[in-house]
This record gives sequence, structure tokens and C-alpha cells, in this order.
Amino acid sequence: MTVLGTYFVLARAFDPPAIVLSLSLGLLVAGILWINEVPDIPADAFVGKRTLVVRLGVARATTAFASLIAAAYVVLLVGVLFAGLTPWALLGLLALPLATKPVRGLRAAKDDPHALVPSNAAMIMAMLATGILLLVGLALSAILRNPLTGV
Repeated sequence: MTVLGTYFVLARAFDPPAIVLSLSLGLLVAGILWINEVPDIPADAFVGKRTLVVRLGVARATTAFASLIAAAYVVLLVGVLFAGLTPWALLGLLALPLATKPVRGLRAAKDDPHALVPSNAAMIMAMLATGILLLVGLALSAILRNPLTGV
């Protein structure tokens, strides 16, 4: 919502590429929040909190987490193919190897909070790297469209 909201404030309109970018980054941010909830499953369940992660349990929550991360990158590809997003946005896919680390880490750590610390950090890094690569791709697209003005 932050990306799309900022775009709307500046452009006074919504367009498909902006929606795609906001979805992709939003899914990665959701991944950060999701992986952060996994170590809390036993304590949350004990006190009666019925969060989605608690309801799913560690194994299914891990699968859902992997699906969130995969969807973030699939959305970029679909955006380029069908929503008018510049092909330069595919630079964001270069962060995909970083995004696989927290998925593998979550599978290995299960609900051990200490073992999940590196996975939490890796998820944050994957989101940041994706955002930076998307920014570079959008800047290159603008510069290459008109090298003098970027318009």
C-alpha cells in the first residue's frame, strides 16, 4: 500500500505497472512479517492467540511463506509480460537467490527462535535488494528512453 499510495499522491492516478510493483514489494514485506511470527507459534498457541501462522502450524506456515516469496517474483514477471511494466524491472529477479535463503532457513530451523535470526535478516536483505534492483531497473528504463532528460 505504501508504494501504490505514494505513486497515487504523486501521479494522481493508478496504473498497472505501479500496482505490480506495489504487489511485489508488499508480498516481500508480508514475508518479513510472516517469518517473524513463526517463532511465536508455541507461545501464541499456549495463550490462545489464533493467528494464521498458529492455525497453519510450522510445516504449512513454511509452505505458505515460500509461496509468498515466490509470488512476489512471479508478479514481476507477469507485470512485464501483461501489465506494461518495463523489462528492466526484471533486474529485481536477481535478488531471488537471496530470497531462497530465508525459505531454506525456516525449513531447517522450524520454530527455534535463535536459529531463525539469520533467516529473518536474510528476508529483510532480500526485500531491500529487490527494491534497490527495481529502482535501478526503473531508472535505467527512464534514462534509456531519453538519455538527456530521462523522459
